[in-house]
Amino acid sequence: MSAGAAGEQGGRPGWLRSALLKLLLIAAGYVIAVAVATVVTVALLFAPSAMSSGTLAGVRFAVTDAPVIVFVVFFWTFFCALPGFIVAIALGERLGWRRWRSYAFAGLADVVTSFLIFGIYSGSLFGMIEPFLAALPGGFAGGAAYWAGAGRFVAARRRREPA
Repeated sequence: MSAGAAGEQGGRPGWLRSALLKLLLIAAGYVIAVAVATVVTVALLFAPSAMSSGTLAGVRFAVTDAPVIVFVVFFWTFFCALPGFIVAIALGERLGWRRWRSYAFAGLADVVTSFLIFGIYSGSLFGMIEPFLAALPGGFAGGAAYWAGAGRFVAARRRREPA
């Protein structure tokens, strides 16, 4: 095997394969983060209203509409949080983040970005106080979920890469 072929696998340079794997890990981690942030946010939004009704009708309403609500919130979160996520990943790579708290707080900060984008598209920046407050723990949980699902593997790959 020649010295030039040692860094290649199947005709592709090793760095390209590594970069593609890293991008796949990051994309999978984003889907996990959005799913967790959505579930936490929806739970915080609707659990108090179901409990405050004092009847099972409120709980049934929340359960029967939950799939549609979760899908809509997931869809909006996926697109509105993406710019902030890209910035967080760039910062994480640049600054060498290696702990879950960094990504959890980045997820928390991303809530502000995503609500600004959502507010621009929906035409109401200030009419969403309750959803915004419910999304804060959701963003924090989503950032931590990104770390658990992919971020720690991306950080481990970063440590193994040559400078």
